[in-house]
Order: sequence, then C-alpha cells, then structure tokens
Amino acid sequence: METKVWQIQGLRQHIFSYLRKKPHSACWTCGLVFQWDSLDKPRANSITCYGLTQCSTCFNDYEMEEDTFTLEYF
Repeated sequence: METKVWQIQGLRQHIFSYLRKKPHSACWTCGLVFQWDSLDKPRANSITCYGLTQCSTCFNDYEMEEDTFTLEYF
C-alpha cells in the first residue's frame, strides 16, 4: 500500500507541499535554525543587529574578529 502511494506523482507533490522549505528565522552566518514556524518557541538564543540575525557563537566570533581588525590598524 505504501509503495502505491509514493508512486503517484501528484499525491506525492501534494504531501510534500505542506512541508516548509525555509525556516522562519535562522542564523545568517552558520544557518542554525531558531524557528521553523512563527508560532513556535525559538530553540536557541539569537541576536539581531543591523538587520542580521545570528546565534550567540557566531556573534561572539564576529565581535572578536572586529576587535582584532581594529587593533591591527590603530
């Protein structure tokens, strides 16, 4: 029975149309998914700065790179 259902192309497309292709919010740098649906609770802490949403690890790494960049040139 299961093989018959998955062999029907139209039915298979209809079933997969309910799945999400993109998350509601994810880390801009590493792609860690915070929320799949806008009604769900976030699964990880996120930081939004200048329109970019990042996880705390990527944000801290970015801050360290920025600090070392400014120290090299001043």
